[in-house]
Parts: sequence; C-alpha cells; structure tokens
Amino acid sequence: MRNQHKKSALAAAAVLLAVTGLSACGSEGNGLAEKSGKEVVDEAGKALKDAKSVRMKMDTSEEGAFSIDLAMDGDGNCAGVIDQGEAGKVELIKQGEKVWMKPDQKFWETQSGPEGASTWELVKGKYLSGTTEDPMMAGMAGTCDLKAIQEDIGSDDEDATWSDPKEGEVEGQSVVTVESTKDGEKTTLHVAAEGTAYPVQSIGEESGTQSKVAFSEWDKPVADEVPSEEESLDVAKLEQMG
Repeated sequence: MRNQHKKSALAAAAVLLAVTGLSACGSEGNGLAEKSGKEVVDEAGKALKDAKSVRMKMDTSEEGAFSIDLAMDGDGNCAGVIDQGEAGKVELIKQGEKVWMKPDQKFWETQSGPEGASTWELVKGKYLSGTTEDPMMAGMAGTCDLKAIQEDIGSDDEDATWSDPKEGEVEGQSVVTVESTKDGEKTTLHVAAEGTAYPVQSIGEESGTQSKVAFSEWDKPVADEVPSEEESLDVAKLEQMG
C-alpha cells in the first residue's frame, strides 16, 4: 500500500502549510503589506490553527510523484482524490473514524503484487469500507488529518528568515508574497491581501523539484455523502478472501 509514500505526502504538505495562514480583514487591504515577512508568517500560522476546514490541492513536478485534492475538517471528515500517477488513483471519504476508499485498477495491479489483478476482480466498482482501526484504511486516511497538519504548524520554522511582503496577484486574487530559503529549500508563500488573509498558494523548491499547494473553501462543510452498502465491500471481508 506504500503507506510511507502517503505519509511523505502529508509531511510535505505540512511543511508547506507550516508557513501559511490567515489574519485580519478590510476592503482596502488587510494590512499585511505593511508588516515584516516574519509578522506575516506569525499571523498566518496562528490563524491557520483556528481554521475549521480547508480544501487542499497539492502536486509536485517530481517524476512519478502524486497529487492530492482533499477537503478536510477538524472533526475528522475528509473527501477527495489521491492520484499516484503510474501507481494508481484512490477516491477517499472519511467521516470521523469511518473510512471508504475506492482504488482504481492500476492501484491494485501496481501495489498488491501478483494478487492485484484478482483483487481488482473482487472489488471493481466498489468502495472498501472500514475504520481507522484497520491498517489498510488508516494508512490512507492519515493523509487527510487536518488536526495533525495544524499541530505541525511552525514546528520547523523558528530560525527561518523571510523577505518583506510584496504585493501582487495569483490567479486574479490580490496577495502579498513572502519568501524564505532554508537548508537549500526555497519557499514562496502567497497570502490573500484583502478580506481574511487565507493562504492562497505555497510553493516549495528543492533540488530541482517543485511542490505546490493551493488552498480554497476555507471553513466550508466537507461533503457528507457516503457510499451505500450496495456500493461498498467491508475491508474485513476482503482480507478474509485473501
């Protein structure tokens, strides 16, 4: 299941999230442009920890790497897609401790060894259902743990040096931008310059590889639709079949 690979994705997202966040508002600007880069980051981190939910889209330029598109909240709910490129794609839904995931054929064939093709024949078209107590489900569900990300905010940031904010636009949205380089990694952070200063985009660059995280749908409820019993297969039954 390559759980370590998935944990690496969460860690990468957390590193980028560690320099992002929110602040005060105002129709003529929220004042971030007049602050120092460190003050922007400090305000951002504090407010991000208070966010109730967010949709996070992450992708990297690294060959064979994967992307994620997940909406998650602080109550343990999550919905979206994890795309591992040549290693397959998984639709993921989490409501509290309950988890549903729907890997595609490529996922099973590349990550389940010789049994992958036969497993696909058993589950194709259905979600696996279970809880975070099951190792198979927990590894994937851990990718969308908003509280874990919030707890990691600022943990690796104390000695970073940030540039003064510059005003600009990202996809038509007014932002202030701050930059930092630490241990060979450059981080560029764009934060909304009007209204609530939510992070808009964070870009990390290291050794020729770029990781980009875009943020949206702050404090909006995560979709609560879950697959029916007819659309699902209990993961415990699948494990018995194996």
